[in-house]
Amino acid sequence: SPCARKPLIATCGADKTVRVWNYLDNSLEILKEFTEAVYCVSFHPDGLTMLIGFGDKLRLCSVFYDDIRIIKDFPIRGCRCAKFSTGGHLFAAVNGSKIQIYSALTYQLTNTLHRHSATVHDLIWGECDTVIASVGIDGAMYIHRSDNTSRDEPSYTTAQTTYYSVTASPDFSSIYITGSDNISSKDQNGTPANNNKIKEIQNGQVVREMFFGVP
Repeated sequence: SPCARKPLIATCGADKTVRVWNYLDNSLEILKEFTEAVYCVSFHPDGLTMLIGFGDKLRLCSVFYDDIRIIKDFPIRGCRCAKFSTGGHLFAAVNGSKIQIYSALTYQLTNTLHRHSATVHDLIWGECDTVIASVGIDGAMYIHRSDNTSRDEPSYTTAQTTYYSVTASPDFSSIYITGSDNISSKDQNGTPANNNKIKEIQNGQVVREMFFGVP
């Protein structure tokens, strides 16, 4: 997770650590070890706070020059995706098949998005923080708007496919999603087929796709 206003990137890993890196001088600025698994991390744009997903809760933490300290807990178990909005006044957190929107100022839950039928894997904020695109294990990509006109937005759904990540052009005219088919297939030589793809979506239609050797 990059920080918008400082040359910092936060990462988390299977070693139960969160690390803050300075990408200008390639240095490790903070190393914080936890006693439980860390699933996701998201930097606030100002670099002073971050969200960290754990097995039992999502936690808001303060970032100091040499430490990361917990200041607020949110009751979301196993949160594997949480992201601050571009302006930093909101954040979205995945809770199973739901996306919960919180105020980063009052910590209040302001909205819950229910369109996915299975676990959401990734999301991205766009258009002045009034829209979110999300993908999930249900093989769907949805666009959610704060003015409740999401049903009019072109979505993209593929049967027997899992989507893992999403990003978009600044104006959301092109949305890029990665995923793989859940069907086990083989080519004419008996080799397992390469079902891992990245797709470019425009107005709910695939305009380009590329294959990759790994998920």
